[in-house]
Amino acid sequence: MRVHFPENNIYFVTNRCLQERFFFLPKPGIVKIIGAWLAKALKEYGDGIELYGFIFLSSHFHFLLRDTKGQLAQFMWYFQLNVGKAISRELGRRGYFFSREYDAAPVLTNEDFEDRYAYLLTNAVKAGLVAKAGQAPFFSSLEAALENKTLRFVWLDRTKKHNKSRRGQKVKDASFEEVNEIALAIPPMWKELTSRKRKARIEALIKANEVRYGKQRRAERCEQARTATQRASSRDRPPVAVAVAFAVQRQLPLPAFEDRPGREPNLAQRSEESIAGREE
Repeated sequence: MRVHFPENNIYFVTNRCLQERFFFLPKPGIVKIIGAWLAKALKEYGDGIELYGFIFLSSHFHFLLRDTKGQLAQFMWYFQLNVGKAISRELGRRGYFFSREYDAAPVLTNEDFEDRYAYLLTNAVKAGLVAKAGQAPFFSSLEAALENKTLRFVWLDRTKKHNKSRRGQKVKDASFEEVNEIALAIPPMWKELTSRKRKARIEALIKANEVRYGKQRRAERCEQARTATQRASSRDRPPVAVAVAFAVQRQLPLPAFEDRPGREPNLAQRSEESIAGREE
């Protein structure tokens, strides 16, 4: 078990599924499992854990939190162990769930915190999965942060239920359920702000990242198009065939296209030769 020193450190925590497989797909059953075990972990080992934000994409998750009492290692051990078992049971699989130990990167400044916070909430936008953070179907703290909501999940004590039903007794799940909460903490640099100003700050951070990631995606698409154009020849592009077919059909002069040295005659030349052969 890892040990973190109780120095009121804020951490950006990350872990990935084995082989980056999609164990955290945003299906209702999977989301309920994640929420139930995250809330249970906060109840059992969350003393001293201030959770500011989280997101579960299909293959990995991020937490942004403060560890005030050195409980992070126990908290992560309990959560990862149980959520991995529960989702594996749901998916009908066995074996390792996570690819490695979690990463816990210290967040040292207010600027770094806001960068990580915005990155977390717009992670799906950066990945190119959606254009707006609110469009992402993944389980995250976005709605709870904007609406100042507490999330509640039902956790089923499967051990007690199993022990009661071992002798064939019929039992109801409701007898072994408990409701636990995920309550987001207010980041230390925003504690003096009203709820309305905190919401405005979160929306501004999200908007800035959405614009930045949108520009990056457009630049990447332009670069991809430029590279594809440079690599292509006149014979490789569908518009060439379309232009030749249109010219043949309308009995117009065939378009002239330069071809690369050492290649066979291009489509326009081959079409011109076939037409000349038919005329002869």
